[in-house]
Amino acid sequence: MAAKLGDSHAIMSYDEYSSTDRVVPYVRAYEFKDGQLCVVGVGHTYTPGDEVSGLIWSEWTAFRPTVAFFEGTDWTMGTGPEVMERYGEPAFVRFMAFVNRVPITSIEPDLVDEIQHLQRFWSDQKIRSFYALRWAAERVKANGSVPSSEEMSSFLQSYFPRLDSFSTSPGSTKELEVFLSQNMPALGHWKNSNLDWFDPTISTNEFNEIAKESGRFRDRAMLDVLLREVHQGERVFIAVGSVHAHMLGPALAEALGESKVVPDGAQQCVAGDI
Repeated sequence: MAAKLGDSHAIMSYDEYSSTDRVVPYVRAYEFKDGQLCVVGVGHTYTPGDEVSGLIWSEWTAFRPTVAFFEGTDWTMGTGPEVMERYGEPAFVRFMAFVNRVPITSIEPDLVDEIQHLQRFWSDQKIRSFYALRWAAERVKANGSVPSSEEMSSFLQSYFPRLDSFSTSPGSTKELEVFLSQNMPALGHWKNSNLDWFDPTISTNEFNEIAKESGRFRDRAMLDVLLREVHQGERVFIAVGSVHAHMLGPALAEALGESKVVPDGAQQCVAGDI
């Protein structure tokens, strides 16, 4: 397999990330030859018109990207409450790209590749449970709505790619409940799932460990995509969770040079000569 651009650059570990307080939001701008990169690291928001949306708008407007990336895989876009409360700030980034006619796509690696990576360490059943319960926790965070049993069954049956090498169990809410009670009883009922179970910076249960490995895999994939676009001379904009932004920082600085430093309150990302 050919080496990727990001392979030789060190991404911050979760232990390093957790060792000190980290600034949020976290905005960094890089230049390399004809390419530029604006990284806007934010705390995920589901509130329309808040300071996160304002920050994304101001950095985007100053930077004038030629290509953009968002976190997640959904393609819904907009600025209203009905969109933001469900899809968060990635929907706003997609909206900005649409109105400015900027090519945009997800920064996420292919789910097939991620699942196959996780299969090296965990059972298929535990991997499926991880994604399902994380989705439930994110749903509660977004709008306070706990998925119904029918919605959970629908997720288990529709979310995952069909792979001969990947089990389809648990494939229903009942199968999920049986698996959790037999293998992870300390968690209790799946409807009690919360985002702490999936926080890669702590270690309270096995889902935290899966989240760490998933995060490492995603960070490596993100780094390769961003470096490739910058090396091609693009002005690259990405809004991503602040944890990813901080952890990618050392590798980006190593590959592209240190981030530009500006006075507090000034735009971090400003387009260079066009």
